[in-house]
Amino acid sequence: MTDVSPKRVKAIRARLKSDFAYYAARCLKILTKPDAHGKVGIVPFKLNAAQRHIHEQIEAQRDRLGYVRAIILKGRQQGASTYTEGRFYWKTTQNRGEKTYILTHSKEATDNLFGMVDRYHQNAPVHVRPYVGKDNARELVFDKLDSRYQVATAGAKGAGRSATLTNVHGSEVAFWEKAEEHLGGMLQAVPLAMGTEVVLESTANGVGNVFHKQWVMAERGQSDFIAIFVPWFWQEEYKRPLPEDFAVSHDAEAVPEGEPTEADYQDAYRLTDQQIYWRRMKIVELGGGEDGYFLFKQEYPATPDEAFQSSASGNSLIKRKFVLRARKSDVASTGQLIIGVDPGGEGEGGDPTGIIRRRGRRMFNPQKFTKLNTMQIAALVLRIIKNERPLKVFIDVGGLGAGVVDRLLEMPDAQGVVVPVNFGEAALDPERYKNRRAEMHWLMKEWLEDVGGANIPDDDDLQADLLASVISPTDSQQRRQLMSKQWMKSKGIRSPNLADAGALTFALPVAAVDVRISDAQTDFDPLDSGGSDWGNQGSSMVDFDVF
Repeated sequence: MTDVSPKRVKAIRARLKSDFAYYAARCLKILTKPDAHGKVGIVPFKLNAAQRHIHEQIEAQRDRLGYVRAIILKGRQQGASTYTEGRFYWKTTQNRGEKTYILTHSKEATDNLFGMVDRYHQNAPVHVRPYVGKDNARELVFDKLDSRYQVATAGAKGAGRSATLTNVHGSEVAFWEKAEEHLGGMLQAVPLAMGTEVVLESTANGVGNVFHKQWVMAERGQSDFIAIFVPWFWQEEYKRPLPEDFAVSHDAEAVPEGEPTEADYQDAYRLTDQQIYWRRMKIVELGGGEDGYFLFKQEYPATPDEAFQSSASGNSLIKRKFVLRARKSDVASTGQLIIGVDPGGEGEGGDPTGIIRRRGRRMFNPQKFTKLNTMQIAALVLRIIKNERPLKVFIDVGGLGAGVVDRLLEMPDAQGVVVPVNFGEAALDPERYKNRRAEMHWLMKEWLEDVGGANIPDDDDLQADLLASVISPTDSQQRRQLMSKQWMKSKGIRSPNLADAGALTFALPVAAVDVRISDAQTDFDPLDSGGSDWGNQGSSMVDFDVF
């Protein structure tokens, strides 16, 4: 017998109001994608894998801060808009005083999203569906709740600027007209207050636009937004039945130079044959050849760096297939511990400080730190030296680096260990390379490509940095060189701080001497003092906490 006691009913109502996933499966209906016969249906909204991931990230932020600021990078038709529209309909109809505003990139998209919201409303159970005082093609007004739900198209000047809003959804932000103006107005209309939510989502549309800039800042922790990425292969429907003659390709000639074969790609992301065949046919559908291949990466990315491709992406120094191979390699860690440090910028908007370790064929424990000043970076590096006992620590002396090195060389533990390196100075082999930065990056490239193999962490952030450096045409003396960091910044390409730190570990040949610490110590966390005599330095760094 079903329990319909007042206590049980009250508990259900309370959960419907507080738990969106529970509410969606019982109160919202969505239109299915066409099946093999072209038929669609209306079914309960149960979150798919991508939507569950988005939901978990957003709820964690809301629990932590009381508000939501999220930017979502995803492939085509993965349900980010469906999730956000459902979430905001739930908030708007279950609370008083909610002002929800949706901005899309085209009239067709506006009509589609409002149709989705109207479907939610028309199919919602009576006990959760509020009275509508105003209902037109772009707006639902729930006047008894003093709440409203409005959808608009980017293009009209100042859209979303006039009202005070509690919920904002920017759909396909990378494709907005007047994106800077619209986003600035919308964000100013939402106070950073408890209960407010802003969700920006889009597939990528190149680099340098407002969506890409917001994504980069969120990744670096330089804004209130959290970065949420959804890979294409989480979609259950992104697979195809196999023809009888299907075989996964191992042919390197069938893909652009430096890109992984189908077999390597399958192994890297643990995909089924059905998913690989879907990908193969989707590349054909997108035009085939190199154009279809790179367009697939933008429209259906496996990692964030695949989505954001510059016009120079095909000219990356380090090729993806070697990075993927190194992520899956199991090479023994031998040799001396060498550490590279690329100091970042100080305060808001500065590049992160990148630190990475290397022992022979293994590169490990990459770390990024933001908003550190000279003294803080020096304190962090000194603590690493005292606890990890590296043979050498190579530090770029550009920007804050000179001050970091000067401070460290005052410390007995750092003397003989810290080596300053200037990226812009003459190369050790000046006939082949324009400067030290180019030389070190080419040595790292050769290390990754060596037949003996190399191992790096299975880490998307490190991969993105390694793939970011772009080859520049040789100079008048036919020397190799890279595009500058300033050029990369002007094109919206991420600053490759971890890659620069990795390259620094190749600054000088290291003679074969006894390993100074055991392998068990190589995964040390520099944020844990570990009972060292750190506090006996007698300097202004003694009480430093990197947080």
